[in-house]
Amino acid sequence: MSNGKFFLICLIGLSFNLFGYEVIKIFNLPVYMDTLGTIFIAALGGYVPGIAVGFFTNLIKAFYDPAEMYFCTVSVAVAIITTFFARIGFFDKFSKILTIIPILTFVTGTCDLLIEIFLRMTDIIEPVRELNLSYLDNFLYEFIDKGFAVIVAFYLLNLVSEDTKNFFRFLGQKQAPLSKKMKHAVKESSYLSSSLRTKMLLILTFSSLFVSFSIALISYLLFKDTAIDERIKTVNGLAAVAINEINPHRVDDYLRLGHMADGYKEIEEKLYAIKNSSLEVKYLYVYRILPDGCHVVFDLNVATMEGDKPGQIVPFDASTLPYKDDLIAGKPIPPIISDDEYGYLLTLYKPVYDDAGKCQCYMAIDFSMDMLIDYTRTFIIKLIALFTGCFVFIFAIGLSFVENNIIL
Repeated sequence: MSNGKFFLICLIGLSFNLFGYEVIKIFNLPVYMDTLGTIFIAALGGYVPGIAVGFFTNLIKAFYDPAEMYFCTVSVAVAIITTFFARIGFFDKFSKILTIIPILTFVTGTCDLLIEIFLRMTDIIEPVRELNLSYLDNFLYEFIDKGFAVIVAFYLLNLVSEDTKNFFRFLGQKQAPLSKKMKHAVKESSYLSSSLRTKMLLILTFSSLFVSFSIALISYLLFKDTAIDERIKTVNGLAAVAINEINPHRVDDYLRLGHMADGYKEIEEKLYAIKNSSLEVKYLYVYRILPDGCHVVFDLNVATMEGDKPGQIVPFDASTLPYKDDLIAGKPIPPIISDDEYGYLLTLYKPVYDDAGKCQCYMAIDFSMDMLIDYTRTFIIKLIALFTGCFVFIFAIGLSFVENNIIL
């Protein structure tokens, strides 16, 4: 497909879509009207221009609403379904296009609603419940939207001459279309090694999947590392504030007298305020680490359990055993991520030094990482929604090249 003519028909489709989108925004209507160009160009020019129009429509709309990029897959699906039915003659008669409308409505309505719900929610049961409540309303709006687009596209196609239709249908082909007899012979051939088309399709498929999977995996790992780093910064900030409330020269008094020590209750109240400043702070405690175990200086109560008493000796937790020697020596240790009976936690131990540079105790915070699981699940859903559309778009271009530009 020549570049100039390909871009021309894509530009026409994009203009239709974006014009409809702007009209709907101005009048604040509950429909989209951004698929007319996709349906018209897909029915006229085939898979590649139709998919390109749908894909880039969402990409351009993402500059105004970033969530639109995750609906590229839906627009690509509209182009594929439209092209399929156009190729088998469903746009030749008005009565036939009435069959396409409910099919497009069902596919786009279901996909739109599922993507929207999963982008906003991370629980699996709640989206299904909300789907049952919202599907009928969404189905009605989609039916109006797709009905309008398909009917207008049908009449626009009737205004296009047969010569123009044939021109766009075969635009980009470098070889004459195969006859039915030749197509049957190609399909029946068992000598796959002689088919350049088969080899190219396999290479295209596996290379596209490999690149998509690699990029998705790298994106996920970068996202996870960044999310963990952000939480470490948050916990570091909380720990720094809490350390300022601890007088290292009075740790011995706190251990010996507990709540009877002068100023103990005031410090404990301030520590509670720090803990309650973030819902994700699950435990906050202060230990003096000695060879016989962790001597409790402060241990705040939580809803499910009371904290240990001042002076009580707590055995080393399994997650801290690899750092036992450093803790006894009063050295800093790296953040610890653990998943045990206490939950999925990020634990940070910060040494509290006196004026002589001696570690008197450790300020420890256990930060819940449950929210990270929810964020990760949402990120994966977004990644799948985005990369599915990208993969189909790239694959369609490659497939078009294989089908139209090489000898089978």
